[in-house]
Amino acid sequence: CIRDRPQRARELLERVVDETDPTTRASILAQTGDPVGAAEAWQELGRFGDAAEAFEDAGAWDRAAEAWRQAGHGGRAAEAFYKAERFEDAAQCYLDAEDYRSAAEAFEHVGSHLEAARCRVHLDEPLGAAEAFLKAGDRSSASDILQGIDADSPYFERGTLMLVPLLIEERLYEGALHRLRGLHEDRMSTPNLVEKLYWEGRTHDAQGELTEAERCYQKAVALRRDHRDLTARLISLRQRMARAGIDPGSGGSGAVRVPPALEAGTVLDSRYELLDELGRGGMSRVFRARDRALGGTVAITILTRTADNLKSEERLQREVQILRQISHPNVVRVFDLGRWQGSLYVIMELL
Repeated sequence: CIRDRPQRARELLERVVDETDPTTRASILAQTGDPVGAAEAWQELGRFGDAAEAFEDAGAWDRAAEAWRQAGHGGRAAEAFYKAERFEDAAQCYLDAEDYRSAAEAFEHVGSHLEAARCRVHLDEPLGAAEAFLKAGDRSSASDILQGIDADSPYFERGTLMLVPLLIEERLYEGALHRLRGLHEDRMSTPNLVEKLYWEGRTHDAQGELTEAERCYQKAVALRRDHRDLTARLISLRQRMARAGIDPGSGGSGAVRVPPALEAGTVLDSRYELLDELGRGGMSRVFRARDRALGGTVAITILTRTADNLKSEERLQREVQILRQISHPNVVRVFDLGRWQGSLYVIMELL
């Protein structure tokens, strides 16, 4: 009757439903075109795997997923949840089943980038993990992952190009240059070489090493003019060099430093806010500044470009060392010495 007249079989089953063996009833429902009824019957029997397959036959993916989860088949449950577009549940099931790759993809699909990053860490995929941490806004973890990539790793080149912008944000310029110098230009593809030169130029630029920055930007432009904002940066850099009296394209040494534009509102090292300029000379500029940490106002002298910047820095450092040993009403007090954007500055008593 089931084979030849399924509708008649269903009618008979409804008459004797209470007397029918549950297993037989589930089989009849499955064979007569009622997979959902069959699945529910299998569930009542605790046969969740059979129930899940029946729900899948009916296209009831979310119910199939729950049944697979009850059956202890996390991978099958995850696949069903994915088809039901319940991606977060799918990701969790993949994670429970230790299928970290599928879990990462599912977490990324719903924007759970922090969870995706942790999965990529399990997979020993530092670049993917760092990208996910960055999308999650966790720049510190991304930086830690990238800094842990060894120089002999196949991920070192790409990892360095991802890490350097983070180091520049933290003003770790020497660290950024050290990583970039570890790359072999003769082995790099053109796109990566342009990226390396761009960030090398950005690092020198941030330190006020304008001639070195120009050299890097020029080399990058020769390879690809439309990379990021490269051309605009080179034009802006040359304008600043001209204002500072440096001949663009002269190829001078990187020892010549010019601090970036200083104006009211500039904050040095997240602490000293420049309020207004008090004066300037051939060696330095002096600003009134507010100490955000301790309150009150101070005077800050910032060393500017001179004919011999390195000797000027050494002389200024010696003067500060001497002045800090002197306490006299006719001698201005000197509190500290710092470096910002590649230039020395001295914090002094405001009189």
